[in-house]
Amino acid sequence: VARSEGLVLQRNPQALPRAHFARRTEVEPDRAQALRRLGTLPRDVTLLAEAIAVKAGAVATAGTGDRGSAISTVRTRADAVQIDLHTTAPQVLVLRDVWLPGWTAEVDGIATPIVLADGLFRAVAVPAGARSVRFQYQPPGLRAGLGTSALAWAAALGLLFGAPWWRRRRGGSTADAPA
Repeated sequence: VARSEGLVLQRNPQALPRAHFARRTEVEPDRAQALRRLGTLPRDVTLLAEAIAVKAGAVATAGTGDRGSAISTVRTRADAVQIDLHTTAPQVLVLRDVWLPGWTAEVDGIATPIVLADGLFRAVAVPAGARSVRFQYQPPGLRAGLGTSALAWAAALGLLFGAPWWRRRRGGSTADAPA
């Protein structure tokens, strides 16, 4: 497609889109086994670490391949992915971004579980209709780290600015002692 000083950019017509609906799914709870199976699976099969249930009670463990379903937009930031879609039946939406702890998902603002897909990626169940799916990332331990940092700063500031006040009140300073 393009060339530039030792760099060649090629088109891969076999590449799957970043976000897509799973056509068929199988449950494979063992991540290592899922990764081993990837090379031998048909392209239309997605391995899920567990079955996904749609809120309305229908189980979306097998995508319908419904022609009426479509992903209209995918917007990306470093810590979030927003996907707008429409589906006529419950579907499993696969986002081909690496699954890591710290990712959360919402469908129309309601928290929904993320399931490991193909041993690497993220998948969520989406009920039928026009939907907005948002994946948000917050590093694990961020809140605890911020709280610890705030306490450390408070202690440092207390020692820096509070020490003279503390010594005067307790009578610990010789400069304040009567002659």
